[in-house]
Formats: sequence, structure tokens, C-alpha cells
Amino acid sequence: MQHGFSTLRRIRYLLDAISRTARRTENFEGTCFGAREFSILVIAAACLLFIAGTSRAALNNDLPVNVVSEATISSSALRLIKKAKAEWTAQDHRAVVSTLTAVIGMPALPQSARASVLFDRGNAFLKLGNAARALIDFDASLKASHPEPERVYLLKGMAFEAQGKLQHAAWSYIQALNAAPANKAINHHIMQFFSKE
Repeated sequence: MQHGFSTLRRIRYLLDAISRTARRTENFEGTCFGAREFSILVIAAACLLFIAGTSRAALNNDLPVNVVSEATISSSALRLIKKAKAEWTAQDHRAVVSTLTAVIGMPALPQSARASVLFDRGNAFLKLGNAARALIDFDASLKASHPEPERVYLLKGMAFEAQGKLQHAAWSYIQALNAAPANKAINHHIMQFFSKE
């Protein structure tokens, strides 16, 4: 791996993240874990069991540009969002950033659409290798109440990983699991993350 972190160090980061999550919960039937945190712990344990046999595949953040409800946004914003989707398909991520920046600048953009557009622009920044700008957009997307926070946390983890901040990446992946414990894409990315050497 490019940053020289071992699998054992990644496991330690995961366990630290689980430990922090457990300390923040209230008692659940006499234990220190809540039901969601217990689910996270079980999934994390399953991920650790698959580490030895999981292949080393590159992380893939080719998630499609979100489709926002056409009824909630102006026709000019919708036209730009469709343009950004075509640019994404053509893998012109610089154009996606430019187009979505224009959408974000529209004053009448509803909050739900703003959250999705920020997420998409952050994803484009991540594809361009600009993890710092991606993280800013992902945080803004969460603040704007993105309807699928697990996707945002997943890409935040990928951005932190690109920066070599593995503890932050592990924490973001745990947040993604917390938001959607049964999500196969999240579980797949976490298994990849912990299988790298």
C-alpha cells in the first residue's frame, strides 16, 4: 500500500472506532452496546474474518450522479444536472465540478437538491484526486441532510484513505455501517479497506 500501513494497524483503527461508538451509547439490556452498535460490531467482525481471503481490489467510487426530483428544482437547475450526468458518463470530472458549482450557486435550489448536488460534486473532486475539496463537499452534504448519509460517509472514508488518514477513514466507514448496516457496497468497501497490506 502506498502509505505503508499494515493490515494489523487497520484492524486497530476499526476496533478503536467501534470502541468510541460503544462508549457513546446508552445501556441496552444490561450491555454497553445499543442494537445498532451491536450490528456494526457483528459486521465488523465478519469483515475481519474475510481479511485473509479477500483480494486486493482498488476502491471504486463510480457511483452515479444522483437524480433529484424534477418537481423540486427549476428547469435551469435540472438542465445543468442532466448536463453534469452526461459529463460524468463521459468521465469529464472537471466539467462535472464546473457544472455542479453553477447549480450550487443558484439561490432557489431546495435544500434536498443542494445536499445531493454537493455530494455529487464531492464525488467528482474525489475522482480528480482532490480529497480535501471532496471532504468539504461531503461535510456540507451531511449538514444539508443528504437522504442517504451512508453513501456520504462511504465516500468520506475513501477521501480520508486517499489522504492516508486511516483512522478517520475507519471512523467514516463505521458511520456508514451505522447508517446502513446491511448495505452490500459498504461492506464490500470495508472488506477491501481492511484486506490491504
